[in-house]
Amino acid sequence: MAVLAALLSVLSIGASPAPAQAAAPAAVAADPWVSARSGGTVRFWDFTLDGEGAAAARWWVHSRAECGDAFCTVQRLDDRYRVFSLSRCDTFDLHNFWGLFDSHNHGTLTVEFLDRWDGEIGWYTGGMRDTVDWGPVWAVRTCNR
Repeated sequence: MAVLAALLSVLSIGASPAPAQAAAPAAVAADPWVSARSGGTVRFWDFTLDGEGAAAARWWVHSRAECGDAFCTVQRLDDRYRVFSLSRCDTFDLHNFWGLFDSHNHGTLTVEFLDRWDGEIGWYTGGMRDTVDWGPVWAVRTCNR
């Protein structure tokens, strides 16, 4: 576990290189949060805003044991990283999401990424893991296809 944490601590929490992360706003206008439209479950965990916290947040996103049968991603706040877990069938509205961050669909069904008018702009099949550019994404719909 210590080796994994050490390895992950040298990696950026986002997919973009360090200069691009530095170009991100110094202070986020408001903390990111998620609201479920009809009964979905939103959970989150906070991690320190340092290399160790980045490694822990990234590990949490990609660990099925921690994330569960859910879609998990991370966001950076002013003073910490926050991992979100979205589970059960629902559409989840994303508030103040930005940047490129690790995400992982631990579920078996497709997760759709939606624009401001609920039009599909991307998707993750079950088991898919990659970074997501949250700029154009306004909502996530779970339990598709």
